[in-house]
Amino acid sequence: MCRVKGLIWTLLALLVAGFGIWFAQDNSALVSLVLLGFPVGELPLAIWVTLAFFVGVLAAVLATLPALAAARLRLRRLEREIARLKIDAK
Repeated sequence: MCRVKGLIWTLLALLVAGFGIWFAQDNSALVSLVLLGFPVGELPLAIWVTLAFFVGVLAAVLATLPALAAARLRLRRLEREIARLKIDAK
């Protein structure tokens, strides 16, 4: 089962890499970007889109961290309460 799972992940990674290469080849035009009134530079469109994607992923992860931390704290508190109730039940 572990080999099949590894094979599936490898095939998925190759598929994503192939799509990324195809995307980069089709969007190789140089684009000049201006951010908040400042010229950032001239890079291929594929790089700008990829950077924007990763910035969005990073922002989403950072936005969910407080909720994740609160959920973990609540889980620990509930696990302690369950352990206390099991001791009281004996």
